[in-house]
Amino acid sequence: MDLQARKLSIIDWVLHLHDEDSIRQLEKLYNKFSYIHPPTLSNEEMYARHKKSVKQIEKGKLRSHNEVKKHFGL
Repeated sequence: MDLQARKLSIIDWVLHLHDEDSIRQLEKLYNKFSYIHPPTLSNEEMYARHKKSVKQIEKGKLRSHNEVKKHFGL
């Protein structure tokens, strides 16, 4: 089973949970790894990022795929 199918299977399982204790345990796990989940951005924040990106593209401030991979150690 590929990763996407496994994720969907887990999501389906969580959607059908009716056990409060299990949900609390999942919430603790989720909160423990909160650094993985960036905070949700508002529409205004997303629009501001979009405008900044468009300006950078217009100015030619681009990075190649390889530069990005190297930056993140991939």
